[in-house]
Amino acid sequence: MPIDNKQTSEENPEPQFYKKELPNKGSGHSVVKKRGKQSGAKKHEEKITKELESIYANEDGSLPDMGDFEFKKRGRLGPALAALLFSCVFLGAVVWVGLFFFNPRGQFSEKDVTLSVSGDNQVVAGEEVTYRFRFRNNQSVPLEKAFLEVRFPAGFVLTETSRALVPGSQDKWDLGTILPQDGDYIDIRGRMYGSISEKQSFRLFLNYQPANFSSLFQNAANFNIEVVDSLAKFSVSAPPEITGGGEVEMIVDIEKPEQDLTNLALVVEPHESFSVKSSEPTKDVDQDQQWSLASLNEAQQIIIKGVFQDNGQTEEQLVFKLVGWKDEKHEGEPFVYAVQTLVFKMIKTDLAVSLAVNGSTKDFSAVPGEVLNSSLVIKNIGQTMAKDIGIRMVFEAPAASEKSLLDWASLTDPFQGDIKGEQLNDSWRRGTISWDKGEIKKLASLAPGEEFTLDLGLPIKDSGDVDLTKFSGYYLTVLSEVSYHNGQETKILLASPLKITVNSDLSFEARDKESKDQQNQETHTVTWLLANSFHELSNIIVEAELYGSVVWQEKDLVVPAGKVEYDSAKKIVRWKIDQWPVSIDVLALQFVIGLTENPSQTNLTSKVKIQAQDTITGETIVLAGKEILLSP
Repeated sequence: MPIDNKQTSEENPEPQFYKKELPNKGSGHSVVKKRGKQSGAKKHEEKITKELESIYANEDGSLPDMGDFEFKKRGRLGPALAALLFSCVFLGAVVWVGLFFFNPRGQFSEKDVTLSVSGDNQVVAGEEVTYRFRFRNNQSVPLEKAFLEVRFPAGFVLTETSRALVPGSQDKWDLGTILPQDGDYIDIRGRMYGSISEKQSFRLFLNYQPANFSSLFQNAANFNIEVVDSLAKFSVSAPPEITGGGEVEMIVDIEKPEQDLTNLALVVEPHESFSVKSSEPTKDVDQDQQWSLASLNEAQQIIIKGVFQDNGQTEEQLVFKLVGWKDEKHEGEPFVYAVQTLVFKMIKTDLAVSLAVNGSTKDFSAVPGEVLNSSLVIKNIGQTMAKDIGIRMVFEAPAASEKSLLDWASLTDPFQGDIKGEQLNDSWRRGTISWDKGEIKKLASLAPGEEFTLDLGLPIKDSGDVDLTKFSGYYLTVLSEVSYHNGQETKILLASPLKITVNSDLSFEARDKESKDQQNQETHTVTWLLANSFHELSNIIVEAELYGSVVWQEKDLVVPAGKVEYDSAKKIVRWKIDQWPVSIDVLALQFVIGLTENPSQTNLTSKVKIQAQDTITGETIVLAGKEILLSP
């Protein structure tokens, strides 16, 4: 709200002075003569004497002896200061009255400058809206150097304005001088985005300098709006009852809006027991449960097939959201245009299926050369025999030249399942391994309470096997499917798939070469060797602490990239590299340390800490390098 500093003044008319005329000689007026003047003075003197006697006379009528009077000397500083203080106060009051009541500058009143916004305060998300900004100077003083600045709502995108903006600005207008008793307005048009029930606001600031002032003033105005509806609407249909591990199909119908919308996406909120198996159209590459919609100029349908893992619940919920961003950059959190929640009743099954890879039942990260050790556990939790059990393990991985990033030639499978390869597209390949009672006799039947575990290992290829830069993808998915017959029908169960992010193959090695210098002092030439061949890295930091009595030899430092810092107080060596392109596969730092003899010392350095960010996956890679030991 504007600060109400009301200033008023009054113009007083100039005081009128009138001149009185003296009579001319010979005008007929009488003249008093001098001789009467002396006798009158004498009478006046006698009168004063009598008055003084009456004041100072004693009770008996006699006059006091003046020689008996005592005279005391009074200081003059106190009265002088009091007089000075009174004068300052009086002059200050005069100045104040002059400035605020008689000075023309006091004619300006900030209250007479008005600023307002008009338009709808309840809006529909995605709809085009128009607002008017009004400003007026309701007084006799011109407002100079005026400009209007607007803080738009977070979801507002400006598309048109009736008055040109300040060059290079998206929220400021130069108004020049606003004349007395004059005003104007600016119309703007744009689209309002926001989540349902979200409240936003316009904030306006009118800056100006009154013609009779040398300082700037500012008026402010707010206008609150609320998103009460959305142009984007959708519905979801699915069966009300599902089985744990069984596949469920959900159909999402998105309506055509009254106005074309862009930069939208359908999102299924993450659920610990639910995973997407397939969809039409396919989901976003980098998002497991998101389907981007570049434009919504017509009705669209998305079919999603997924699996709820049996976790003992009798009911499950799945939340669907239609979200959007202001532009194609998709920056920040999206606005939620519409929400639909599905409730499923869970039907109990006879088998419980769980899948773990490298000991994890959730998504995790790996690196080239790492072996994926998968473990599938099947348990009969029903009351009847499960017969004719079939198992399928599916691995989807990046591909280059129709060759998978997974090293299928090095697969470890004790039961020798049937392997089938399938090229999904130019950069993605699927491999499936199948087992039944022909490969594993235990799968012929599984009694109530009985359990079976299937273990296998499948490595990720490394730079020694293939040129990793040829692969554009960087994550793998592993899922399992189990079918069985319970005496009445054949059922299919799916364990929740796991996503494995493959980060770059950053590696570290520390080397040490011991020697003697000219003073026969023991020296160590240390080499820190970094290797990387998959993704570009950034923000690389390699550091270690030096032990014992050491001498850092700056002149012998060899730095291939980045910079090296040595903290002599803490004896810490730190190597920093901002960017490391994949075109360079090896970086070697070399530094020399002089060591004073210390019989009890066994380590030259601590373990080396390595940290880097994979610019492709966005994940942070953390490694630990071996310490350098001294010779016994």
